[in-house]
Amino acid sequence: MESTPTCKHPEPVRVAFFHPHLDSGGVERIIQNLLIHLDRERFRPYLILNSRKGTLLETVPPDVEILDFQGRSAKFAVILLARILNRIRPQVVYSGTNASNLALMAARPLLRFPAAFLISEHTPVSMYLEGTKWRAFRLALMKLLYPRATKVAVPLVDVGLELRRVLRRPDLPLAVLANPVIPPGFDDLLAADPGYDLPPAGSPLLVSTGRLNPEKGFDLVLRALALLGDLPRPPHLVIQGSGPEERALKDLAAGLGLADRVTFAGYVDNPYAVLKRAAAVVQASRREGFGNVLIEAMAAGVPVVATDCPVGPRVILDGGKAGVLVPPADPQALA
Repeated sequence: MESTPTCKHPEPVRVAFFHPHLDSGGVERIIQNLLIHLDRERFRPYLILNSRKGTLLETVPPDVEILDFQGRSAKFAVILLARILNRIRPQVVYSGTNASNLALMAARPLLRFPAAFLISEHTPVSMYLEGTKWRAFRLALMKLLYPRATKVAVPLVDVGLELRRVLRRPDLPLAVLANPVIPPGFDDLLAADPGYDLPPAGSPLLVSTGRLNPEKGFDLVLRALALLGDLPRPPHLVIQGSGPEERALKDLAAGLGLADRVTFAGYVDNPYAVLKRAAAVVQASRREGFGNVLIEAMAAGVPVVATDCPVGPRVILDGGKAGVLVPPADPQALA
């Protein structure tokens, strides 16, 4: 009697995520969501960091192996990355910043195994290059290395088309992948306690969330808030996030006389819980490829006011039909 052949399940695909750190930010939250929610029967995720640091590290599932450069200088990133990749031999490698994209593609010739290389750009590259060091050299590297990727992931079509134009590579292999933003159990997260003190009820509550970097425009939100002081019920602003501009923003708030009308909550594990109290979510970015915060606010049913910066807000808010769009870098319009 012949035995029935057993069905052998394929091994999970090994996927390595390469990023400088896992501090709180838009790309970092994308990686966090993927590490947590990838189907373990189909994928085995790894996390490779330049430095093992960041507020989101505590949320990485215990089955994810974390590898890093162990304090070695980032100038050796290409060699160090190649060593790590040759050890774990992933079948797919993802990188999420311009610098990590370039390092990954430069390391590719040093790898002793085949893999798919998915690099990503999340904001309009022309605006990013305007403020970066060694612009001409970086652009030359992008023109050389980006076409060698299996795919270049972008969150919106417009981001990809601009990238093709700037690199003068009309055949650049693009994959348009919307950011994975809303986690399972979102309603429960909305209903949770924020974990920090909110002002007493009575004044409209505005919420602005993101990494405290210049391009996110939190200074514009503060200047707009200062223009609303004559209202019968001046609004109170909650800023959720951490980053290099935190001290400067706190000093600006104090200088504008807003010390009692702004709460700097810092990094919070659950940025959604405050939304149930919010009158509006405000995003004043100077550039924004997608706008995760806009999606989160809309999913929570909270009105949105956003700057019409390149390129995400206009697309996500349907040209202003799904939220209020105002000119960028204009505190008066934002107010």
